[in-house]
Amino acid sequence: MSIPDKLIVKYAELVAGMAPETVEALDEGLRCGAAHPRTAKAELARKLVTLYRGAAAAEEAAAEFDRIFREKRLPDEIGLFMVEGGGDTVDIVWLIKESGGTKSLSEARRLIRQGGVSLDGAVVRDEYAKVSMDREYLLKVGKRFFRRVKKERSTPKNT
Repeated sequence: MSIPDKLIVKYAELVAGMAPETVEALDEGLRCGAAHPRTAKAELARKLVTLYRGAAAAEEAAAEFDRIFREKRLPDEIGLFMVEGGGDTVDIVWLIKESGGTKSLSEARRLIRQGGVSLDGAVVRDEYAKVSMDREYLLKVGKRFFRRVKKERSTPKNT
């Protein structure tokens, strides 16, 4: 769904292996406004997933997409990031980067400034915030990154 609208027809032709007449009809529909780009992308995505993963996986992917982006609900599966060692608090930008939400601390700061980060559903506004690791949180970065985060509890060693 994140491909530019101008590439829909190319993807249909080169990647999805759609018949030339189908591609022509899609192209015409997009140019004259009879076909909506979002609908065309959804159909293209369904065809691609079916091609590489099967029809059941395509249906599951479509349902997951609708749940997250149309219904604004959480994905079925959310990964867990365990914070190891350290103190009882961590910097929010460090948490975002280390959990995989961004590639750099500066990108994490930029997303916070833009309102693109939330912790347990509350938008994070302070790029210098500290997160108390006394419990588990749901971290959301942008529209697509979800991660449960919590501190790894050390187990006492028997001596």
